[in-house]
Amino acid sequence: MKSVKKTLPFIAALCASAAILAGCASAPKTPAAAAAEVKPTQKTIVIDDKGATFGIPTPEWVTAYIMSGNLGVEKLPLYKDKYCFVVNYDDTSKDYAIAWVQNASGPQQIAQKVSTTVASSASNALSGEKGTGVESNLNAATEQLSNAAFNGATREADWWQIVKNSDTGKEECRAFALWLINKKQLDEQVAANLQNIVDNNSAMSAAERAIYADLIAQIRESGGINS
Repeated sequence: MKSVKKTLPFIAALCASAAILAGCASAPKTPAAAAAEVKPTQKTIVIDDKGATFGIPTPEWVTAYIMSGNLGVEKLPLYKDKYCFVVNYDDTSKDYAIAWVQNASGPQQIAQKVSTTVASSASNALSGEKGTGVESNLNAATEQLSNAAFNGATREADWWQIVKNSDTGKEECRAFALWLINKKQLDEQVAANLQNIVDNNSAMSAAERAIYADLIAQIRESGGINS
């Protein structure tokens, strides 16, 4: 049996697979499609901005997110001890992009990210366990976490930019909303939800329970939910 503490660190195992809360398309996105983080591009230039009329500079959190995703925002001193989740939507229609972000549920997006992160970690840790029941139990845990209600998230700010691709001339609006939640508060809720899932799954083997116990302990100790 593999130990979670040996197969992780929790954060490093997830960076490639757990991107969430952004997107770019002209049609409505599913939560998964809206979840790919923004990536900077040298071809894109900003031609209008929410604060331009009043001479207000683009907030640091927007710039940090565009360059480095959610973790870039969390590195800002203002958000110490907070998980930062940015809901992002791009569309050729400014009104549509802004409305989509305003109506998006931050807590729901956070639950999706938590589910993806924990599933990736658990899958790595369970890779040495045999049997179809292992995968079935993991899928059930992932589904329950994606529908969990995590309390304490607040919408901190929003912003928008009109950008132009200098090669194609295409213009679109990028809209953002920043959601915050205390790290310890979310870590404890995730750990408690995962413990409840394990306790209520009688089909889970002792080996699986030991692995999940390690994962729960690591979440409580070092977090890593938003990697």
